[in-house]
Amino acid sequence: MPLLVSQKNQVFQLIEEAGLNPAEFVLEEVNSRFDVVPKATRMNFREGTYYFLFEKANRRDMHYVVYCPGLHEYESQARPGTDWYLLLAYVKEWLGNLQREVTETDRWQKMGLTVAQTRLNFGGTQELADIPFTEPQQTQIKERFQLATARLEETDLTEEQIEVLKVRFDHLGNMSGKLGRTDWESLMVGTLVSAFTSLGVGPETARMVWEILRQAFGQLLLG
Repeated sequence: MPLLVSQKNQVFQLIEEAGLNPAEFVLEEVNSRFDVVPKATRMNFREGTYYFLFEKANRRDMHYVVYCPGLHEYESQARPGTDWYLLLAYVKEWLGNLQREVTETDRWQKMGLTVAQTRLNFGGTQELADIPFTEPQQTQIKERFQLATARLEETDLTEEQIEVLKVRFDHLGNMSGKLGRTDWESLMVGTLVSAFTSLGVGPETARMVWEILRQAFGQLLLG
């Protein structure tokens, strides 16, 4: 669903009203998952960790949106029907969710969480730091996340929290072939800190999850 100029202006007005910086939002055309129109519009926040996807679900001009972060889950979906202003209400909700993530991350870091200062050194040598992982390594990353997921029940995370982390692990696995190694690790750390914050995970449990990831990945991706 390509946005009209007037629609883009309304969206960016909402961003300004939410007290966020429009320069941190980038609109891009992506392939639509529906046959109605070939393209959809995705609005990315910062490096694309969070986004809002504008789609058309059928020929009756029925809107369909996907946005991350959701109110209570990592990703939410909605069908605003033909009402553009109802769709804007979902954009406004998403912006509120973004504010929650951005502001609470600062509070979380003040609690002394050490995850953000911990590195797994996926980049290996300096020469490899900006090079994406190879296809075999991408497969390996996804397998290691599966191993880590299987061990989350060893922690005191709730089933809901585990499900959210599974979704984020899947997202990180899919991003492993799109970023350089150092940038991908930064995304991984940021995604985890954000997840722990929004889910209300305590620092000790967060460190347990991080240790599970360290053990799952080991030294397999170095060099």
